[in-house]
Amino acid sequence: MCFPIADFKVGQRDVLLGEVEGCPWYIGGQQFELWKHTHLTLDVVPGRGAGFSLESPLGCAL
Repeated sequence: MCFPIADFKVGQRDVLLGEVEGCPWYIGGQQFELWKHTHLTLDVVPGRGAGFSLESPLGCAL
């Protein structure tokens, strides 16, 4: 899910995977343990996408 930075509370087990356009990108610790050897690809397209919460037509609410 995509949250405004001030609304996302990072837990002790959350893992920072990196940043996308200056926005931190986290994964839950338990999920990271299962996927830590997986190559994740973030697919980004201009305009409104047809997928997950980053598609918001309102843009990144920082």
